[in-house]
Amino acid sequence: MSRLGTEEVLLLKELRLFAEANPISLEDVTLTVSGEKAPVGDDPRFVRKVGDFRVVFSQEHQPRGLARHISISIHERSLLEAIFPATHKRTMNEIIELFGFDETRPWLSWYEVPTPGMRALNVLQPLLAEGGP
Repeated sequence: MSRLGTEEVLLLKELRLFAEANPISLEDVTLTVSGEKAPVGDDPRFVRKVGDFRVVFSQEHQPRGLARHISISIHERSLLEAIFPATHKRTMNEIIELFGFDETRPWLSWYEVPTPGMRALNVLQPLLAEGGP
């Protein structure tokens, strides 16, 4: 059973299409990591709000090739007030699947605190190696 409504799914699909059509260059990724450029999450074209979640998605050129990158954040208060916290995990998994992440390719995931009071799950999955599949 889907935890996302039809409108939310459409918003996320729209974001995926936009990000796939506008990949982030390796130069911009490098500048972002060094703090010389604002992160993709500061660009509203790469961000959607879905329920309690803030979703940022991009396709970006990493040193080893093209990758998809998603960050799903939620306010700590929402985590604490949730009657069924497992619901959040199921919704996050559903969001990740909507963006094409699958278990047939390796991925890297990590948690971060993007701003005080927020918690974010990041997932990065390689798509293509530079110079070939």
